[in-house]
Amino acid sequence: MYDQSEKAVRRTANGTPARKTYEILAAQALTRLSPGAGESADVAYNRDVALLSDAALQDDPGARQKIIADIVLGGASPARFISSYASDAARHLGYLWETNQISFAEVTIGVARLQEAVRRM
Repeated sequence: MYDQSEKAVRRTANGTPARKTYEILAAQALTRLSPGAGESADVAYNRDVALLSDAALQDDPGARQKIIADIVLGGASPARFISSYASDAARHLGYLWETNQISFAEVTIGVARLQEAVRRM
């Protein structure tokens, strides 16, 4: 795609603007600027797990519910949320504790909040 736009820009610079040039450049801009655009499924999943872990550490149930709603609206079934997202978020909290980034109390509270979210599903 980048090769196409580079050639098109050269044609435009030579005085022959093509409508396709602008379409290619617009598509590239949207791909780069859109949140999550161009992300692999693994990168998006890991981002969502990190956001869920962070939300579990916050004393804001609304923030947790928003993250969960975004995950479910993004296509995760409740079963997948429970078996993958919630368990990986809990595992991430354990990692943060293991590496002395959060306390045992924070892990316990965070996991309890994840459990509460699972119960509400």
